[in-house]
Amino acid sequence: MKHGFIKVAAAAPEIRVADPMFNADAVIRAMDEHARLGVKVLVFPELTLTGATCGDLFYQNTLLGGRARKGRPGVRGQGHARVRRSAGRAGREGV
Repeated sequence: MKHGFIKVAAAAPEIRVADPMFNADAVIRAMDEHARLGVKVLVFPELTLTGATCGDLFYQNTLLGGRARKGRPGVRGQGHARVRRSAGRAGREGV
């Protein structure tokens, strides 16, 4: 923090529709890169982990399972990456 300010950035990594494992790896790489640049808060587009065009796939077990395996409780980068993270989750009724 310098003069009471923190560095904030936005990232939009290359992703694949319905490929949470690939997308999570892209998010981790972006987090690590931005952490090296001194970024403390990094935001990503909505649905980055699942793919921005897969709204019709939200209730398919393959997609939900892939997101749960890689993204819970949150995406983690290398130990030196101290970037705050928050990830949404494709919803399931009754859960």
